[in-house]
Amino acid sequence: MVRARQAPNLRQKKVNGSKYFVSEIWKPDGKRTTISFGTELPTRSAGDIYTAFGKWLKLYEGNPHKTLAFDSPYEAVRNMDAPGTILLLGDLTDQYVRYAEKTFKYTQSRKINPHFYRLSIGLRMVEPFRTWPVKSFGPDELRAVQAALVAHRYHNGAVAGNEAGTSTKNETEPVDEVRPGKPLTRESINQVIEQLRRMFAWAVGRRHMDAAQEQSFREVKSLRRGAVGVTDNPRRRPVTQAEFDKVLAMVNPEVADMMRVMWFAPARPTEVCEMRPVDFLRDDKDCWLMIPGRDRQPETGDHKTAHHGRTRAIPITARLQTILGPRIDVAKSPTEPLFSPKKAVEWLFENRWKNRKTATTQGNGPGRNRKDHPMITAGDHYTDGVFNAAVKRGCSRAGVETFTPYDLRRSTITRVRALLGKDAAATLAGHSDVKTTEIYLLAEVQEAVKAAKEIDGKLG
Repeated sequence: MVRARQAPNLRQKKVNGSKYFVSEIWKPDGKRTTISFGTELPTRSAGDIYTAFGKWLKLYEGNPHKTLAFDSPYEAVRNMDAPGTILLLGDLTDQYVRYAEKTFKYTQSRKINPHFYRLSIGLRMVEPFRTWPVKSFGPDELRAVQAALVAHRYHNGAVAGNEAGTSTKNETEPVDEVRPGKPLTRESINQVIEQLRRMFAWAVGRRHMDAAQEQSFREVKSLRRGAVGVTDNPRRRPVTQAEFDKVLAMVNPEVADMMRVMWFAPARPTEVCEMRPVDFLRDDKDCWLMIPGRDRQPETGDHKTAHHGRTRAIPITARLQTILGPRIDVAKSPTEPLFSPKKAVEWLFENRWKNRKTATTQGNGPGRNRKDHPMITAGDHYTDGVFNAAVKRGCSRAGVETFTPYDLRRSTITRVRALLGKDAAATLAGHSDVKTTEIYLLAEVQEAVKAAKEIDGKLG
């Protein structure tokens, strides 16, 4: 049986003929160390030393890491009650979160920034070190955080065997069949660690940490492919024409047209979801230009790389004009989204009505049996998440390997590169910074238009 550790006590120890007051304690890492309270002085009696030891011991029991961060126990007793003398890691993270909430918590579309989301994951792993002084947190502790990220599992809340994600167990019974959590991928773990490094670099600028300590975190290397216990998401192969056609037949016309746009143009899913008539320049009848959010950001367009001063221009060839042109013509306003879930729901009801087996004189008809204020209604425009879910459902119905809208984008760029080369594919993916009025004068855009027309002809 392991004997319980005794509480630290103060004792006298002779060193070179002088009596010192010392106490042996167990540090948080399980190692023993000796704390010296010095000798008696004209201004410090034995009673004062015992009083200081009592105060120090109480502080140590409450926050051992911060107490040991001081050079002497008397300094700890003198300064522990004074706020701001020793900055704790928890105080630093709280300050950085307030800074992050003001600067990069949201994207331009008011969604949670992926960088902020990764930061929040990293701060959860840093939680055990909140009471540590900032200067006590080093590479070993960051490696411990990295190891915690490798061991971390996140859950979707679904019960094993229930694909809908809802529990089939009685609410009074303990839910012990939750699906095993999914591990973070190697790339995600490296991105989380990078966000923590950014926090420490920010701390150097605020003089919360010295540059040498911040540089020491570079000893913690990024995880490489093949690391033990780490998974990598394999990138899906390009979507084939046969797979694309099968899924196209299984989705509603709104999603089908969105997929067609991505099949012939290297647009991002969000850009397709938010297409509006005002975003199109139709001066060139053979090839329009679509500039996302050009009414909000006339010079560069409102897109994910606009803060770099880059102009985003998507060539719309004759093939795509046959898809988008009719939608632009019937739009009620320049800012009305071209693709709407409401239209998809209307198509669904009309399709059900046409294919119904019950006589039209019986049962419900279009517009009947509808609640005045339903809890769930279709939105005015698609989001990338809804678009992604719709494509995945189409893959499931078609019986093909699941792919996403981003897989369509990668497949389009791969085809362009195979037919026209790497430079043409890169040109179609992004452009340099210019004013909208000069958009047609850009050599890069002219090259993109030329490439788009050529690929449109070669695809037949």
